[in-house]
Amino acid sequence: MEFRNPTELAANLALSAAYVGSHNLRLAIGGDYNTAVAPGPGPIAPRQLWPYAPVTAWDHSAGQSQYHGLQMKVERRMAKGLSLPFLT
Repeated sequence: MEFRNPTELAANLALSAAYVGSHNLRLAIGGDYNTAVAPGPGPIAPRQLWPYAPVTAWDHSAGQSQYHGLQMKVERRMAKGLSLPFLT
């Protein structure tokens, strides 16, 4: 999603501010279950929650992400159509 608001500050100077954002739902999150609780040398089974069950992978669609950003640009117009952007 993007919203832009251009504003002319002077006859040859323009300011543009824009909001950019996104929101995502149902992203996959997961990992390994029944792994060793504490790191250490030796066999893994005595350090697992359930020593006789195998390590299993799980996946669940409950993740979310959000992004919000502000973009600003100042542009100076020169003679004969030439322009220089600043703070892009």
